[in-house]
Amino acid sequence: MNNVSSLSLLAIDCKKAAKSIRCSIAATVNSQLADGVTIGLSGGVDSAVLATVAKEALGSRRVQAFYLYDRTNRLPSCRNAQLLADQLKISLVLHSIDTEMDEQRIYTPLIMRMILGSEIITRRLSKGLFGAENPFVYTLRNGDFGNNRTSKFVYKELVNPVERAFCARHIYRRKYLEKIAIEQSNIVLGAANRSEIMVGWFVKDGIDDMVHSPLSCFYKTQIYQLAKFLHIPDEIIEQTASPDMLRGVTDECAIGINYEAMDTILYGMDYGLLDEELIEAGVTREQIAYVRKLNKLSEWKRSARKNPSGSP
Repeated sequence: MNNVSSLSLLAIDCKKAAKSIRCSIAATVNSQLADGVTIGLSGGVDSAVLATVAKEALGSRRVQAFYLYDRTNRLPSCRNAQLLADQLKISLVLHSIDTEMDEQRIYTPLIMRMILGSEIITRRLSKGLFGAENPFVYTLRNGDFGNNRTSKFVYKELVNPVERAFCARHIYRRKYLEKIAIEQSNIVLGAANRSEIMVGWFVKDGIDDMVHSPLSCFYKTQIYQLAKFLHIPDEIIEQTASPDMLRGVTDECAIGINYEAMDTILYGMDYGLLDEELIEAGVTREQIAYVRKLNKLSEWKRSARKNPSGSP
């Protein structure tokens, strides 16, 4: 490979890709004898692409969307979800999950009150404390820190309460959508992309861990290509991807690497490229080692996952 950029590596034929996703959705609905699909709209680009292609595959009447929010969701996300639903002419239900989350007392711990009250504290915590790894890596270790007392303390007192809250919301959203889908004879579609699956940036058994995930063969940067091709509103495309509970923190900040570099490395892992080839494409050895670490540490999250086969 001679001076190939990451953008050329990750470029896709959007027309062909969109058709493939449409066919996958239609085939799934037909094989399950379902009336339609149920989708969780977050206001972000992944669920926007999924809803748009689902509408093209099935028609607007067979796509039911839900915006499941709580006190941590930002108003722009709700506006974006409604904007897309209006553009697609699909039904959108707005439903608060605050009562259920209060019952689980996920906002009670001091660290949660601090995070919800200060973006500065949230951003500082997202970068790690005491010279330790960032909180996302802590969650991937799943409580396994050997004899490192500092890491155990940081995880127990700072990371675990936040992780519990983050997971509770996503798991409840999945259960809620599955219940509604059964009542409506629909199937639930998940909006997970390959990038986030391969590094573990999802909640196991949560809303992004669905059996039917039509976008799971596409890297995040390719989702953005599809979004532009599908004429997703600019407000959605240009909104920085972020975990809605952690204000002031972007997905890239929380994961610890930008999507373009991560996708380039994951592409190399998927297609057997040498490290030197990836470096020529614009990433560093340190980034390569980091993404491989995330991939290895997150294996347990993918252990029981059933992803559609295929490639970008």
